[in-house]
Order: sequence, then structure tokens, then C-alpha cells
Amino acid sequence: MNPTDRLHPVPAPADAPQHAERRPRVLLLTDFFWPAKFTGGPVRVLTNSVSALGDRVGFRVLAGHADDGPNAEMDALPASRWTRFGRARVMYVPGTARGARLIAQTCMRADGDVIYLNSIFSRPYSMLPLLLNRLGLLRPAAIVVAPRGEFGAAALRIKPVRKRIYLAIARTLGLFDGVRFQVTCDGERDDLARVLGVRGDGVAIVPDLGLLPEGEAGPREGEAGDGALRVVFLGRIARIKGLADALAALRRVSARVDFDIHGPVSEPDHWRDCEAAIDRLPPNIRVRHHGPCDPGEVHALLRRYDLFFCPTHGENFGHAIFESLANGTPVLISDRTPWTGAMAAGAGWAIDPSDHAAQAAVVERLAATPPAARLAARLAARAFAREAVERSGAAQALFELLASAQAPAGRRDPTPRRVPA
Repeated sequence: MNPTDRLHPVPAPADAPQHAERRPRVLLLTDFFWPAKFTGGPVRVLTNSVSALGDRVGFRVLAGHADDGPNAEMDALPASRWTRFGRARVMYVPGTARGARLIAQTCMRADGDVIYLNSIFSRPYSMLPLLLNRLGLLRPAAIVVAPRGEFGAAALRIKPVRKRIYLAIARTLGLFDGVRFQVTCDGERDDLARVLGVRGDGVAIVPDLGLLPEGEAGPREGEAGDGALRVVFLGRIARIKGLADALAALRRVSARVDFDIHGPVSEPDHWRDCEAAIDRLPPNIRVRHHGPCDPGEVHALLRRYDLFFCPTHGENFGHAIFESLANGTPVLISDRTPWTGAMAAGAGWAIDPSDHAAQAAVVERLAATPPAARLAARLAARAFAREAVERSGAAQALFELLASAQAPAGRRDPTPRRVPA
């Protein structure tokens, strides 16, 4: 099923500023786009954004003709030619020298208003366009860069030497001069200021776009009488996601728990450590690894569990956390995400990822909780997600960023528009 069949465009509010002369035209560049399913949240937020704003923004998307794992649906898509995604046009580009030339040619021929880059460290989809811009080879266009959490402390510890060298070269060459940055929250804005020194008018705060699935929260399927607490981890198997901490906490639990792991193995060494930890778990904890989950099946999957358990070491948004809440599944997460308010809302728990005893205590209490009380937490999770979507105004904020970036120079308002996350 095409995701545009499941997502509903967001109409412009009656009092929204009107750009009657024409829609913003945006060339969006990203390593991965739908139907990629092994690369986590950024694909989902871009899919949501293009689907939700398709009636108001003229999107063209350049994306890698690849995924981080075997994907027959991706393989079946045509490479190096334009195809349709809702009202957008998408070209999937092979990761070859010819593909890099195609990206460069498309950027240099672009007659759009905004070139929208969704990474800092992608060589073909960020570094190359920024270099072309610095060399004066692009037609006049605004450039917006969304780092997607890449300046967070945990993210910068991954391949740190390579990243430091690139950032030093980029600053020397002035690759970020005149570029506008999109961040999702105060924390990401502060990370950007710390690493690049970018502040003020160069930064727009636009929350990531999450869309509520259809339906309402209800009792978990098969909850009555099945005994074990059903717990899920959904995400890439990488150190930053905290799977090892979840396993360490479960080792302290005496209740019966079925713990299902859904996600691709991004770091094989870390997965081997996790497998060794699984072997040391007591017999009341049953663990199964199911591999990656098809994006179209995520909502149905999450509704089958009593608890989402992911003590991640850092998220600028946390798409899987939002999707769990949106489907009425309470969350046990770390205190390093934007979703810590779930505790006060009765929708989950946010605990330091290294506090395995506190995490284990939550699992024990939930296992002993009767179904009626679990239902209350499920309803609270859905309500918390709904309030977050309504409060964020994410679709309108992104539209305003793209529209202001494309306005003629004499009329452009560079003031960043802040929308509460």
C-alpha cells in the first residue's frame, strides 16, 4: 500500500498567510525515502511532510535507490527517472559516480525556490550540493538544511574524527554561509549553536511532523488471560538506541515477559553483545528478534503490545516513541527525548537509561497491573500523542519556513518562526 493512501493532507488554516502567486517549489534531497524501511525515523517524517503538504508545496525528491537492508519494493522502483509519490515527483538515484553526476546536474538545473537538504554529513545529498552552491554553480535558490539530530552529543560520537575533519573544512570553505537551518526543538538549536556557532535568524524551529493513525486506543488484542506481559523494542539495533540497557533491566525482572525486538542490525558487534545478554536472561523472560518491520505494518504491530521499551541515549524527535503513543501503547523510555512529558500524562515512564533497577521496577508493576488499569494508560498514551500533534502545528510551521525561504529577497522575512514542540 502506498503511504499516501494512509496519510491525509493538512489543509491551510483559514487565517494562514496566503502566497497566492504560486506554491513554494522545493527540491528535497535525502539518502533514503519511502519505501525504505531499515533507516528509522527520518524516512517517516519526510514521507509525512511530503504527503501532508503535497497540495501546498511543489515537491521534487532526489533520494537514494537503496535501503540499509534487502527491500524488494525498493528494488522494483525505476532508477534515474522521475516517478510519482502522491502529488510529488521522486527520482531514485543509484549510489554510483553516474548517480552523483545526476544529483549535481539536477541541482544545477533546478529552477525551484528552495533546496532542502536532510543531513549535514551525507556526501551526495548534502556535501555535494553545498559545495556546488559555494562555487556559484547553482541557480539562485534558498538552501535549508535539516540536520535531523546529527549535532547531538551521542550522534557526534559515531565516526567522530571524520565528522570533525569535514566540519573544519566546511567552515573554512564557507559551505554554510547564507544557509538556513531547520531544527526541531531547543535542544537541537543549542547543539547547532555549540558545534557551528549558528544562531538567531539562521535557525528556524520546526517540530518534526507526526500524523495520528486512524482509530482509537483500546485493550491490547488477546490481553485477557494470556499471562505474560508483552513488551516491544522497535528501532535500529545500535548502541545509541539502548537495547543493551533494556536487556540488563529485564534480567532483574521476575514476572513473565515476552520481549520482541523489531529492527535491523545496524551495528553487528553491538548485536553480538546483546545476544550474549539474551543468553544470560532468566527463563521467565522470552526474547525474539523479528528483524525489520515494514513501515506499513508499524501501527498494527505496536497495538499488540502492553509496553514499548526503548531506553535510547538520545533523540531529537523519536518517531517510534511517537508512533507507540499514537497507537495507545505506553512507553518506557529514557530521559533524553522530547517525550518525557509522558510520565506526567500517565502515558509512560522516562528514566535514565543506566538505571536498570528503576526500569525493572516499572516492568514488574505493569505486569501486576490489572487489564482495566492498563487500558487507562493506553487511553492516556493516545491522548498525549493527539495533544502533541495539535500543539506542534508542525505542518503549518514547515509550510511557513519553505514559503518564507522562497519569497523574493525584498519581501523575505528571515525571522525564525517558533512553534512549541
